[in-house]
Amino acid sequence: MAKEQIAVAELITNIILGKTDGASRVDFFPQKPKFPFDKPYEQPFPRATPESQGISSDMLADLLRDLDTSHYTDMHHFMVLRNGKVICEANFAPYRSRIWHVTHSMCKSITGMAIGLLVEEGKLSLDENIYDIFQKNLNTFNKIFRPKVTVENLLTMTSGVTFNESGIVSGNDWLTSYLNSSISGTPGKNFQYNSLNTYVLSAIVTERTGQSLTEYLEPRLFAPLGITRYFWETCPKGITKGGWGLFLCTEDMAKLGQLYLQKGKWNGQQIIPEFWVEVSTAKHKESIEGTFGYGYQLWMEARPGSFEFNGMLGQNVIVYPDMNMVVVTNAGNNELFQNCVMLNIIRKHFPRNFHPADILPENPCAQTLLNRLTAELENGTHAPQTLPALRKGGWKKNPSGLRRSTNARPNTPGIT
Repeated sequence: MAKEQIAVAELITNIILGKTDGASRVDFFPQKPKFPFDKPYEQPFPRATPESQGISSDMLADLLRDLDTSHYTDMHHFMVLRNGKVICEANFAPYRSRIWHVTHSMCKSITGMAIGLLVEEGKLSLDENIYDIFQKNLNTFNKIFRPKVTVENLLTMTSGVTFNESGIVSGNDWLTSYLNSSISGTPGKNFQYNSLNTYVLSAIVTERTGQSLTEYLEPRLFAPLGITRYFWETCPKGITKGGWGLFLCTEDMAKLGQLYLQKGKWNGQQIIPEFWVEVSTAKHKESIEGTFGYGYQLWMEARPGSFEFNGMLGQNVIVYPDMNMVVVTNAGNNELFQNCVMLNIIRKHFPRNFHPADILPENPCAQTLLNRLTAELENGTHAPQTLPALRKGGWKKNPSGLRRSTNARPNTPGIT
């Protein structure tokens, strides 16, 4: 058994026995600051009626009702853009607008953007062996006998490295532990989702630039898009986590989707190289049963040509190029990954054979009802819904052991 597995087993045993004093092998320190209310919200999208952008207000209202009434979803924020305009936005009490939300693995796609920028700047090649990049972190044995794992293997989740999320409780030096861990199978062959692959991509940014991932992206991505209200956690060694730990506002998530919809351009400036958007959003590997394939740190979606930045429990940026549309969700669902009830509800309302009109006649009555519904959802005055508990089963299509909470959604305001 690897030492990180032993550490995890010991930690769980100590927790069960109530021996929590000094049980952690990781130095913990609080990082998340207070929400920066003093920072202005920059570059908001223009708002438009759904009909002016070819979508029915009735259709969006039906979608919101389905999301709200499902026992398998716990919606926090929802937003739809078409043609670069917000046509629907809903905040579900107690979650307020323009407050950041944890993104979980959705931020992996942002780390992927940083790798594309490094490649464009000539500072990195996708066929580089990560063990050559981090020679100083290897023990003598691994310097000699380690197989080749490329940057592209990290991007496609095919590294085969066995040090994964569970190992981060085993010590402070996650990078060295990853690099000196065993490999299962042949790198580049089998898809095996591992957030530490993305963490190592973040470490590569720091190794090649001398900056943290956040520092590197600030002038290249966040500032040009007007993203000011964000925070990204670091590991005990100060490396940006890369694969998780980012707090971001819903509308700023939408900006990232719109950026990719526009082939990396923003306000006439090429922010992300167009070639990188194209190669990232192409299917490189078959993924998990019930999903649609994996690109470079993002997922393919059911609709042909569509793709998704995906984070567990419902943090998503879904991009539909053929409809010129972006859908953003934040949630606390009882399902972890991409094959889930929430996304299937969205897929039901935007099926493969649905094609929006260029413009529809304005429908003041339907628009009023949609606005009333979103106000009720935000105020907590819509019909109450029970909060879902987490489903067991991980990636399985039909997880077992569903447990439903009987607690009604609270009515009090709060910050996510």
